[in-house]
Amino acid sequence: RNALDEAELWFRQVLSNWKNIEDGHRIAETQHQLGIVAEAQENFKEAEDWYFQAKENWEKLNEKTGLNLTLYHLGKLLRARGKSEQAEAYLRQILPVWIKNSNHEYKADVQYQLGLIHEKRKEYREARGMFKAAEETFEKIQDSKADEVRDSLKRLGKLGMTRYMEREA
Repeated sequence: RNALDEAELWFRQVLSNWKNIEDGHRIAETQHQLGIVAEAQENFKEAEDWYFQAKENWEKLNEKTGLNLTLYHLGKLLRARGKSEQAEAYLRQILPVWIKNSNHEYKADVQYQLGLIHEKRKEYREARGMFKAAEETFEKIQDSKADEVRDSLKRLGKLGMTRYMEREA
């Protein structure tokens, strides 16, 4: 057994306990953690299921902090799985929260994720805007992810130049 398998087993046991005493907050928290573990195990469908269960419980509890964090993870996972419509809806829902709370790391990553969604749809102007916003925020907090965002901007720039040259030919 590896550490992720052990974590999954432990969280499943804990979840059973929380369900027995009907502790909604801890149930949602544990479902969220099981989503993280499943994602790390590359069981993406299972991770998605856990995140959706956590989301539903956070909504029932009207618990915004837990909900926003789950939506962040769910949005990133859905984007990676090619479910861009759903991903964009969740990411756009939480972006104003991260902006309002001055949570720069999450704000920048959500902007980056939205940029990737726009890039995949060939909405290059929107992608560039999101990448630029993410780059500025990552630089502000001196996060090394700014380099990854700059690579995305370079990729868009090269793509734009190629498209320009094709039109001129």
